[in-house]
Amino acid sequence: MEETLKNTPADISQTLFAKIADIIESSRKKVVSVVNTAMAYTYYEVGRIIVEVEQKGELRAEYGQKVLKNIAKKLTAQFGKGFSYTNLEQMRKFYKVYSKIPQTLSEKFSFTLSWSHYLFLMRIDNPDERSFYEIEARNSNWSIRELKRQFDSRCPCGNNTIRRQYSDFCKQVPNCIAAKRRTQSITNL
Repeated sequence: MEETLKNTPADISQTLFAKIADIIESSRKKVVSVVNTAMAYTYYEVGRIIVEVEQKGELRAEYGQKVLKNIAKKLTAQFGKGFSYTNLEQMRKFYKVYSKIPQTLSEKFSFTLSWSHYLFLMRIDNPDERSFYEIEARNSNWSIRELKRQFDSRCPCGNNTIRRQYSDFCKQVPNCIAAKRRTQSITNL
């Protein structure tokens, strides 16, 4: 006896549920991406404004620190958490680290990772290494936890796939410091 698929109410319900759930999941991922991009762009612009005022000489050492602390209090009162003096300093650093971004408006929206990702990436002093981890986090959709795990394993010393990708990346970057360090450590064995 040949089995035929019947469109029972339960089958139709399950199919309908699966389709709707897929749409909702997809939309949520898009919303998170848009929010991450907007936050990163906003913090980049805040950092840019602070740096520009500093470069004009309007913010100097102690005086500048007092001004930023005052602004942090006002921003926190108006917008809530996230605008402490420390966060403003991080936004300033974010701009300085990522200020080599192309300046067209559409290209400025290339921030696709979360603010937490960028806070972690800014701690990586070597620009080649930072760029590698940023690209890998974006392409592999790494959570902040996975990014930290990958970095802490100090690829290229960890995962062989990541090690090969990192090595290939370094070969493409002129004067890659990480590639030189790796070559030196191999020759010193």
